[in-house]
Amino acid sequence: MAKSNDPWNAIRILGSAHTLEILESLYEAPRRFADLKEDCPNESTRTERLRMLEEAGYVATETLKVRRRNFVHYKLTGEGREAVEHLRAVKQLFK
Repeated sequence: MAKSNDPWNAIRILGSAHTLEILESLYEAPRRFADLKEDCPNESTRTERLRMLEEAGYVATETLKVRRRNFVHYKLTGEGREAVEHLRAVKQLFK
């Protein structure tokens, strides 16, 4: 799923199970794969969702060094942050 301007593709991606939970978590701060377990317990689903979000341009990876060790963290891109903000606005309509 390459990055595109197709709104229906974005809706399909964002509507996938656990995707919104992952985005909400990443909105707060970058997270490691293991840190997202609570948002998406199944490892293969988590892997697929993160890959899908990265390919769509919502998520990027960065390597952070912590006490001489490197850890890959997932973080939202500008487009990902914007998507979460729009989704939060939609959520407010239902309160």
